[in-house]
Amino acid sequence: GDEGETFVTEGPELRELAGAIGASTAPKEAYLRVASIAEKYQEQPSLLDPHLEAVVTPLMEQLRGEACKGAEASLLVCQRACRTVQALATVRGAKVLCRFFPHAASDLEPAVALLELSDASRGAGGEDEGEAG
Repeated sequence: GDEGETFVTEGPELRELAGAIGASTAPKEAYLRVASIAEKYQEQPSLLDPHLEAVVTPLMEQLRGEACKGAEASLLVCQRACRTVQALATVRGAKVLCRFFPHAASDLEPAVALLELSDASRGAGGEDEGEAG
């Protein structure tokens, strides 16, 4: 997006964090930091808009890539990406973030399979970082 006029001083940090969250070696603090930054803009969430595409798109690409791995998907990476998107959606609203989600019909089946894998893992005590906070 056009970043000529932005009031979000953490814009570059948000983009860097979004890229890092996709790595399985990323610290849990990465998505907590995104949530912390987003919360600062609770009163004027539209200020985040110029940065959303650069933050949400890599997270959704990471989820798409993991979904395509099938049973080999890293649920930890998926969980971190989803929690990050959730933190942004809590402040900015899901409708705004949905613009940056993949909408191809071909993504539906892998996404459902990933949800089933996650559900099965949760029931079997799989990897889960617990609630943030």
